[in-house]
Amino acid sequence: MTNFRQWAWGLVGLALIGTAIWVVFSAARSALLWLGQIQSELATAIVAAGAAVLVSVLSVAVGKYLERRDAFERETRLKKVPVYESLISFIFGVLHSGKPGVPKMAEAEMVTRYGALTENLIVWSSDSVLKQFGEFRVASLKISEVGSPIAVLATLEDLMLAIRRDLGYRNTKIARGDLLRLFINDLDQHREALALLKR
Repeated sequence: MTNFRQWAWGLVGLALIGTAIWVVFSAARSALLWLGQIQSELATAIVAAGAAVLVSVLSVAVGKYLERRDAFERETRLKKVPVYESLISFIFGVLHSGKPGVPKMAEAEMVTRYGALTENLIVWSSDSVLKQFGEFRVASLKISEVGSPIAVLATLEDLMLAIRRDLGYRNTKIARGDLLRLFINDLDQHREALALLKR
């Protein structure tokens, strides 16, 4: 019985769509026939007035759409910036934890901050940033298997580049390793291995 109802409602829907198309087509045909019967000067004036109204309506609609889109992008960017800043701050905190002059980050604090950051990234980050964050996380978990931090560092740099791209930077003049050398002192020793990793 349920299948019959779905089939019947589908037929009703198709009939309504067909009727709507026929009404629009008939109205357009009648309007064109009527315009063809009246004097050419009057027809030209009516067409011009109709075109002016149509252009005005379209201009307002497009303007409103662009305005809403810009407002959404502005608001979203305002939400993204603190999330990205917190993520970079957390990563640097983990990298420098326990170094001379830097207190070691407690594991409980690390887990709490990481969980909150992940939630915020899921809500506010772009697709590419979210994907790169996943790549970085997986590479970080496998670092004991790989034995070399180069692959993890490459995914970290890709994540940072994705964040910069999402904030509007083009990154066209940044080569592999350019961001890493800002905070890794012995990067030149790993340049060759790093160069083999694609961006």
